[in-house]
Amino acid sequence: MKKGMNYNPYEFLSTTFSSGLDYIVSNLPAGPIKLSDLNTIVTGYIATAYNLGSSSGSGSGSGSGSGVPNIGPVGQALLSPILPNVANNYINNTIPSNFTTEKQILSFSIVRGIRKNSVESLGNFMQEMLQAVAQSNLSDDDKSSFYLALTMAWSSLNYWTNIVSSAIPTAWSPYLNTNQAVNYANIPFWVSSTFKSSLGGFSQVQTPTMLPSNLINYIGKSAGEVSTLIGSLGVTSGKILFQWAERPYSPDSQPNRPKAMDNCNCDNEPDPCMQNGNYIVSGGGGPTVGMTNRYLMMCW
Repeated sequence: MKKGMNYNPYEFLSTTFSSGLDYIVSNLPAGPIKLSDLNTIVTGYIATAYNLGSSSGSGSGSGSGSGVPNIGPVGQALLSPILPNVANNYINNTIPSNFTTEKQILSFSIVRGIRKNSVESLGNFMQEMLQAVAQSNLSDDDKSSFYLALTMAWSSLNYWTNIVSSAIPTAWSPYLNTNQAVNYANIPFWVSSTFKSSLGGFSQVQTPTMLPSNLINYIGKSAGEVSTLIGSLGVTSGKILFQWAERPYSPDSQPNRPKAMDNCNCDNEPDPCMQNGNYIVSGGGGPTVGMTNRYLMMCW
């Protein structure tokens, strides 16, 4: 192991995410697409990937011809609400209420970094963020949510770069802009939507504190992988299929956002949230020095 190297425990899910996007576009109905259609396809993919539900399927996917598996009433009750909840949070630009201040700060930082970096530099940026998460003081459970989100974002970057750069039309081509340059410029925003919805998906099964040992917290730890996939796959594809746009930030939409961030300059430097090269975060007794990495900007 090289000095300073950190490992992503969820790297194996990278292909699960990219295969999920292929599955979604292959099973889209021929006519107008509704959120309920997308939700059925996403949960059907989870049933396929994790061997859940009926293998015969009762879906009406028109691409692959095999149909979408039926996850049954229990699976429907557990999995179907995840995507609509994550989509609502994404569209309304809200922060999950169970995010700690430290988790909010790191989330804002990574989202802004993704949007500010070029497609070519995003891979290096996310590698640095993986190291920042590993070296942070976050709990192991919170680190897991970031490892998962960075895995999905990394896979999303590679996937859409290949799709947009393809010399021949792909299954996604009818849903993309006819101008390749526009699609290429949109990749960082598609990737940031993947990252945000991954965290939003994980938060659907994570209680505000993961410390007590009880059934709910156990579910939050073990099911986070599945809910992260549902949220990230659904919102990433939904952003393209439905042209979802996030509501501009307002204090009402993000009541848990640290107050110190209201004065941050999200678009230009120098940032008033910096003090002697360090980012200032809101603490109980006033501002405290926070993250020092040059990429860590506090804008969601």
